[in-house]
Amino acid sequence: TASLREEDPPARLGTLADAEKAYIMAALRRCGGKIYGSGGAAAALGLPPSTLQSRIKKMGLDRTAFA
Repeated sequence: TASLREEDPPARLGTLADAEKAYIMAALRRCGGKIYGSGGAAAALGLPPSTLQSRIKKMGLDRTAFA
């Protein structure tokens, strides 16, 4: 097996922004689009709800699509 050197880029790795978007979308799906309160995506992600809302808006996501 060939070893991966530190200089070699990982194969088929998306951007950090893509990973963050996918992670937020997964949390919204699990929480049924709920952001605030217990059982909300913000709590699940360990973020303040206002921060999560800001990121959702910046990414162009519609949380109601996950309800």
